[in-house]
Amino acid sequence: MWQKETAAEATVTGIAVKSQPTKTSYTVGDKLDLTGLTVTLTMSDKTTKEVALADFETNKITVFPANGAVLTAEHKTVSLTVEGVDTPATITITVHPKAEVEIKDETLKEQLPADEVTIGATVDKGDKIVIDAAEAETKINDDLKTAEEDVAALPETATADEVKDELGKTFDVSKAPAIKKINTSNKFTFSIEVQDADGKTKDHSGTVSVEIPLPSMFQNAKNLLAIHYHGNKPRILPTIIKDGKVSFTLTGLSDVALVEYTPADSGSEDPQPPVDDNKPGSSNDRYVAYNPGGSSGGSGGGGGGSSSKKGGSSMFNQLTNTINGILKSQLSKGTVGAASAVTGTAAASISTPATQASATRAISQAVSKARANGSNSAEAIMQNVSVVSASILESMASEARKSGVNAYLSVDTMKNGIVDVRVRIPVSAAARLGRDVNMASVDNTAVKARFNRYYSNRLDVVALAQNGSFGVPASVAARLALGNANAADLHFYSFNAATNSYQEMVQTGAFIDVNGYLHFNTELGGYIVISVGALELK
Repeated sequence: MWQKETAAEATVTGIAVKSQPTKTSYTVGDKLDLTGLTVTLTMSDKTTKEVALADFETNKITVFPANGAVLTAEHKTVSLTVEGVDTPATITITVHPKAEVEIKDETLKEQLPADEVTIGATVDKGDKIVIDAAEAETKINDDLKTAEEDVAALPETATADEVKDELGKTFDVSKAPAIKKINTSNKFTFSIEVQDADGKTKDHSGTVSVEIPLPSMFQNAKNLLAIHYHGNKPRILPTIIKDGKVSFTLTGLSDVALVEYTPADSGSEDPQPPVDDNKPGSSNDRYVAYNPGGSSGGSGGGGGGSSSKKGGSSMFNQLTNTINGILKSQLSKGTVGAASAVTGTAAASISTPATQASATRAISQAVSKARANGSNSAEAIMQNVSVVSASILESMASEARKSGVNAYLSVDTMKNGIVDVRVRIPVSAAARLGRDVNMASVDNTAVKARFNRYYSNRLDVVALAQNGSFGVPASVAARLALGNANAADLHFYSFNAATNSYQEMVQTGAFIDVNGYLHFNTELGGYIVISVGALELK
């Protein structure tokens, strides 16, 4: 009996911008607004389809940085990608610098050249940041004298908690590091405020990052406190001293005093808790992890978790297309194994040691499997390999280009015969960078101990060997000791051991699979701290 043959469903082969968004000019700290944006999708049957912004998710279109993300000066373009297409469409945007900083007090001008001061406050057009002499100078002097005397009166055997309790009579110490004594012989005071074009002070109660040149009296200082006179009780805040500058984060704007202190455990390598490093230059600046398109999680902890509902900013522009969710329920219980990291992706293993020939052979095998399975994705998998050379990446990308298949590379770090951490990158995008990529994971013991020492959360650390940026969005799957945590409750932080500071990474696609592996996405290597709930000091 004759049956009519069913035509194959058309697939997307290209994406282009049809209508630009209404707004393309911003100021640092503004949120990206893509209202008015429409794109044209080209299909495999030569037809086209127009898609409005509201329908992007339905059509598997990903925007990077995300609509609503907080913009920094590094943002130059917005990338639009669609599943199955390697080349993104782009929109050019302009992000203008923040408001002018004016130093009014003549004495302060000698210490704080305006062009070397960075205040991460978003202000209205025409407003400026004004730094002047502190208004509460007398109160600051009295408070510091009282605090120094009270702490000095404690016995030498006083613990950090006892010192904190004593300081708590005068100050809010909820953010204070562990302190042994305060030295007020040198202090540096000033005020920060926002003024309009008429010189009138305007209220500013948001989070503000501050970075100033290290005042001359503190050139040899190793530990400084920032005391912020805002609200009902002045607050003691930790600072970061680096490259001749001191930085800290305020909530609201008003008087600030800088003083030296001796850490309670100055003999250790870690005298202060890691501090939240809101980057100077933007308010509430958060690093936004690459969103793989909302993969759903397995029964191990819920799916589609998000560490924050706030927007954020990326370290650099997106360089490749959507990476789908990884390691689904088809994987064997308790292991990751050599199976493909992506549902519907054909995989082949690369023999060790990896060479251009073995890598090309593996991706060729994966491409053949992909064609046989009707898939447009192929993956090569390595085990216990650290640096993947630029030449190997280019060989794999060249082989994939011949077939028009999207190629991925996964590297598994094994522990006791089981995959401990898997890192996965898109090959073509990585090859275009023309440099080596370190895809290994390393020991996390010291950093985990550091955070457990100061923070009360249940947490774990993924230590990636790549120093700085991968250059492409990477998918990570890791076995972590987070108990029965739900992915929706997890917060992700990028930790810089050199500055002892961390920055939150906003995740919108994290999930825990049925085998207990946590999946998330990152552009940055180094230490990724994952906590149940936002980090809270003990």
